Amino acid sequence: MTRRMSEHAEQFILVAEDEPTTAIQLKRILEKADFNVLSARDGNEAVRLMSSEVALVCLDLHMPGTSGFDCIKFMQREYPKTPIVVVSAGDTNDAVKAMKRGAYWFLQKPVAADQLLGIVNEALQHFKERPKLDENFILFLGESATSKEFADSVSKLLTVEGPVLLVGESGTGKSHLARYIHSHGPESEGPFISVPCSSINADSFDEFLFGTPQGPGKLESAAGGTLLLEDVCALPLELQAKFASFMENSNFQRIGETEERHVEVRVIATTTKNLDQFVSEKLFLADLLYRVKRLTLQLPALRERIVDLPEITRYLLNRIGERRGGKSLNITDDALRALTRYDWPGNLRELENVLEHASAFSNDDTIHLANLVMEHSPALNPEDSSRLLLGGLPLEEIERRAIIETLRLVNGNKAAAARNLGISERSIYNKIKRFGLSDIV
Repeated sequence: MTRRMSEHAEQFILVAEDEPTTAIQLKRILEKADFNVLSARDGNEAVRLMSSEVALVCLDLHMPGTSGFDCIKFMQREYPKTPIVVVSAGDTNDAVKAMKRGAYWFLQKPVAADQLLGIVNEALQHFKERPKLDENFILFLGESATSKEFADSVSKLLTVEGPVLLVGESGTGKSHLARYIHSHGPESEGPFISVPCSSINADSFDEFLFGTPQGPGKLESAAGGTLLLEDVCALPLELQAKFASFMENSNFQRIGETEERHVEVRVIATTTKNLDQFVSEKLFLADLLYRVKRLTLQLPALRERIVDLPEITRYLLNRIGERRGGKSLNITDDALRALTRYDWPGNLRELENVLEHASAFSNDDTIHLANLVMEHSPALNPEDSSRLLLGGLPLEEIERRAIIETLRLVNGNKAAAARNLGISERSIYNKIKRFGLSDIV
């Protein structure tokens, strides 16, 4: 027992549980094994307490405020190397959903001490031993002109100090780029603190950011490092003037205090919106916009660097394989071609989700066309027409091939295939029967 306790010394576990009896039970089990426990009474508090110092998270799924599922989403995005063990009264559907979103394990309440500690120790060991890939490297993969131009812009930005505004569609990697800027700048030795503006309750946002007499907020926690304001357009309007004032002179007051405090931090903000339009609609203060956009960088959408997709796909499969214990994952040429024909509205994040799902349902560690499920219609680029090699084929054969490929892309969903092809459901059933395609649906 002494050896195990010494191994766990200085390791923090965040327990997010709104039911007091269960929260006390989990805390006692973990503290008896010499873990340091941080307790969160709901999802909002779990998000606030989460940091790079937390070695593992024990999480209930059904809590007030931010749900456990949303907590998993936040933690997977901001702290992907921190294992999450769900302890919940949920059913099998909850377990599958939680683990698909990134939870390491699901334990049903009530949980025994040896069961909990066994999974906690296993998760900590697994995440400690697995190889590490640079999460930010994906941003710079590829030899396309778009990727090279983007990498060159990032290199130039790193030579200049000051606030940064990262603009791009959802899923393009703005948070990854913020971490990259932090780790390659003069603030790299300081903390990196992320504030998800769209996820924080507006009523408590000021305390969350500026702190109270009882303790510091995220702003002070970022002292000497970087403060990331994700989705800065969601920053409550009444706080925007206060934060603009802070960016002017680095001074602020905790909520409920009159004492002026001074903190040096680098501010990086991200947005998917046109902030100039928000200013014209009086939803965002021009004074704050001028301060956060001093250095602005636009992240390219995945469809703008689609020629890089094969390299990005193989990198992501490597990353997914590492998360699954070092598996070697592959993809067929047909499946890869299908990925290059899709417009990727969710960008890199959507691509990784599609590959994660496809690899989970593959029977041989190889992703096949039938394993791919995309939520939107595939969009063919003009240059893709040459790949189809349809010239000279009878129209009936072209129709048959279009139906086969569409059915595979939507995983056999006949209604979705009919929508994509612009025909009725009755027609798709008739064509499946006429072409003898029942074996692929």
